[in-house]
Amino acid sequence: MDRRGLIKLAAASLFLPPKTMAAETAGKTRDNYTVAVYYFPGWHKKFAWAQLESVRPRYKGQYEPEVPLWGRLRGNNPVTMEKYIDAMTTHGINTIIFDWYRFQSTRILEGSLRDGFLKAPNRSNIKFSLMWANPPAAGHRVAEGQKRFDQIADDAIGYFMHPGYWTIEGKPYFSIYWLGTLLKQMGGVAKARAALDSFRRRARRAGLPGIHFNLVTWKDVAGEMWLAKGQPMPQNPVKKIQNLAELIAALGFDSTTWYTWMHWVAPRQPTQNYESWGDAAISYWNSQPALGVPFYPNVTMGWDGMPQHEEGVVLDNTPRDFETFLRKAKNWLDVHPVSRNILTINAWNEWGEGSYLEPDVIHRMAYLDAVRKVFSPPQSIPVPPAERP
Repeated sequence: MDRRGLIKLAAASLFLPPKTMAAETAGKTRDNYTVAVYYFPGWHKKFAWAQLESVRPRYKGQYEPEVPLWGRLRGNNPVTMEKYIDAMTTHGINTIIFDWYRFQSTRILEGSLRDGFLKAPNRSNIKFSLMWANPPAAGHRVAEGQKRFDQIADDAIGYFMHPGYWTIEGKPYFSIYWLGTLLKQMGGVAKARAALDSFRRRARRAGLPGIHFNLVTWKDVAGEMWLAKGQPMPQNPVKKIQNLAELIAALGFDSTTWYTWMHWVAPRQPTQNYESWGDAAISYWNSQPALGVPFYPNVTMGWDGMPQHEEGVVLDNTPRDFETFLRKAKNWLDVHPVSRNILTINAWNEWGEGSYLEPDVIHRMAYLDAVRKVFSPPQSIPVPPAERP
C-alpha cells in the first residue's frame, strides 16, 4: 500500500464526531455475515487521477487505464458517499473499513470519512471502522512515543463514539496495518503493549467496554520478529518471544486479517492468472488460526501495480472468478465459527492497485453483483443501541 505520489495530500483538520455510544453489532446480512470493504480515501485530487490515467496497457487482457463508471467522484462529498453507500448496501456489503492516516503531528486523507461519509444522509445504513495505515509516508513522520500515541488514541475514540461505528462484542474494531512500524514507534514490545493498554483505558474512561484490536498480517514478518524475538513477554517476563503467535499474545491483539493477497503472494512477473494467484493466496488461510486469535479471511478483487510503477499484473480476474473466491471464503467461515462470519474485501477503490468494487466502464456492476449473489443484501433489522458497561 505504498502510495507514493498519492499520499502527498493536504492534512485534514481536526474532527471529533458526537460522543454517543457505539452500536452493539455490525450491520448484519440475512445469513449473519459481516462483509467489510476497505476504502482508500485518496481519490479527490486531480493529480491522483492524472497518474492513474497516464498508464497504458502492456499485456493482452490488461485493463489500463481503469475508468470509473460514475466518473471522478470526490469521496469528501456527501453526495458521492450517499451513492457509494447505496451501491454497497444493495449488494451485500454492510461495513466500510477506512484507511486512516495519522502521523506525528498531522492527519491526511480524512475528508472522505469526516466530510463525506459522516455527512451522507444514508450513513446509518452501513457500519464503519478504522484501519490505522501507519507506515512512513513522504513528508510525514510516523508518530513516536506514548504522548503522540495517546493523541492518536483520543482521535480514534472520537470516531468510536459515533453510533454507526462497527463493534465486535460491543468493542470498537480498530485495525493496525503494520506491526513493525508500531514496534519501532513505541520502542519495543513492552512499550507497545503499554501503549495499547493505555488506549484501552482511555476508551473505557469514555464509556466504552474496551477495544477490539485487529492486526493486519503479512507473509514476511522477518522485520517484526527481528525487532521482537528474544524480548520478554510483558505478562510473563521469564518467557521470551520466539514467534509471531507469541508476539501477538504479548501485544494483546484480538484478531487478525489481511489487507490484500499481494502481501502473501506477489504475482509472478510480469503477469499471473487471477485463479492461480488466488489459490496460492488462500492456501495460507488454514495456517492463520495457529496465531492464537480469530482470523478474518480476505478476498482481493485483483492487482495491477503499474500505476505505482510496480511489477506484477494479475490478469483474468473476472467477476465470475471473484465470485468463486467469495464462495470459498463463505465456506471457510462456515467451518470456522470462531471467525464470527467476518470477511474483509480489498477493496472499494484501490484504483492505483487494480483492486476495486466501485463500478468501472468495462464490468460496470458485475463485481458488486458477485458479492450480492454470495452475501445477500441486509434485511432492515434495527440495530439496538449498546448498553453502557
